Amino acid sequence: MLRTTHAALFRRKQKYPYLVSYHQLPWACVEPGSELLHKTMGPHMVQVFEAVTRSQLATASSRASLLRSVIFDAHARVPPDQWLQLLPGSMYFIPDRQPLTTLLLDAQQKTADLAAQGDGSGDAVLPWVLDATTREAEDTAYSAAYAPYAGWQGRIVRDSRHMSHYGPVTRYAPVLGLGEFSSPDLRLCCTAVHFGRLSASARGRMNVLSAPPAAVAAAGSVAKEFSTTEAFSFYFFYRPNRPRSEIASPFQRFYAHRPDALSPILGLATNPKWVPVTRPPARPAHAKAAPMPDLQPLATPSYRLPEREAIIPGDCFGDRALMWGMGF
Repeated sequence: MLRTTHAALFRRKQKYPYLVSYHQLPWACVEPGSELLHKTMGPHMVQVFEAVTRSQLATASSRASLLRSVIFDAHARVPPDQWLQLLPGSMYFIPDRQPLTTLLLDAQQKTADLAAQGDGSGDAVLPWVLDATTREAEDTAYSAAYAPYAGWQGRIVRDSRHMSHYGPVTRYAPVLGLGEFSSPDLRLCCTAVHFGRLSASARGRMNVLSAPPAAVAAAGSVAKEFSTTEAFSFYFFYRPNRPRSEIASPFQRFYAHRPDALSPILGLATNPKWVPVTRPPARPAHAKAAPMPDLQPLATPSYRLPEREAIIPGDCFGDRALMWGMGF
């Protein structure tokens, strides 16, 4: 008996493992590079810019630590054997050497030169071949210029529906494009959002950082350099095929989590005429509810003999296809 129980537990553990990610429900997971990913990230990007550009934190040192943890000069140096432990959930801004639009124009110019030269035999390059060559050249140049680590393959997101979820962010900086990266073992993904220069109002709010300590002064220099750069990118690392809660949880640290238990009490102070209702409203004695109409059974047609089916009008009979109603 004990041996059978151990065998059953062993088979159950092997049959239903709980550490494998592909046992999640497919409709409850976020596919890497899908529209659902950007639909999850887009609303939180507004709060990221709010936390970075506004001095709403308690002290200048807390805001300085936030800036140092979000704005980097280059990608974080993480060895490949620690990617899966350290990178998921990390996000940061880094300045770009050149805007994404400039890189795409260079790739398109090379493709145009190829189209002008032809395929070597004097014939023109076919349009669909030219389009595929253009996309391949753009993705190759994009991976070489914007990949966070060596060996990561990247591509440009060309679907406008993905970029539509970043509409509210454009009041801080224009969105130039989106990119997707994957690690060599395909166990880690990265989404890059490329921005242009910060708006004038956002740059003005970032410069409000004055405090004597050296660390805060260093953060102020980082904020000043970030506000004057012509283009910058936002990188977010995540594990593929995970639920939306895991994608959205790293963004929670940019929100001010404060309990709102005093709002009802403060509402009483502003409205002193409020009186609590302790009993339901009284109904007049002559008020009566309208009588319910008689239940009319549904007329479900039957294409069989009612004598054979033993149908009683207005009753429920045995066939699933003929539930309630007159059988004839």
